[in-house]
Amino acid sequence: MKVKVLMIKLSRLSILLTLLDCRFEQPAFDKKQFVAYMKKYIKTLTSKLEGEPLETFKKNIEPATKFLLTKLKDLQFFVGESMHDDGSLVFAYYKDGATDPTFLYLAPGLKEVKC
Repeated sequence: MKVKVLMIKLSRLSILLTLLDCRFEQPAFDKKQFVAYMKKYIKTLTSKLEGEPLETFKKNIEPATKFLLTKLKDLQFFVGESMHDDGSLVFAYYKDGATDPTFLYLAPGLKEVKC
C-alpha cells in the first residue's frame, strides 16, 4: 500500500457549500510553518499506524511532502473549525488553466466510512 494522495475535482458551488457546511477554516502557512506542521502531523500519524501501512507511509511521506512544498505558493489549506493540531489538512490548488480546484488529502490520515 502506497501513501495515497486523493485528488478530487468539484464545482465551485459544491466547494463553497462543502466549506460552509463543514465550517472549514483557512489557515495560512509560510514554508517554515508548513514544515513544522508536517513534522508534527507525521509524528502523530506514525504513532497511529502499524505494520505494512506504517512502513509504506514512512517510505512515501517524504516525496509527498516535497511535492506539497513545490506547490506551497499555490496551495490553499483547509482545516476543521476546531483547528485541532493533529487533524489533517485539506490541500487545494488550481492546475494549469483549470477553473476548478483539485483537492488533495493524505489518505492514511483519513477514516474510511463505508456507505
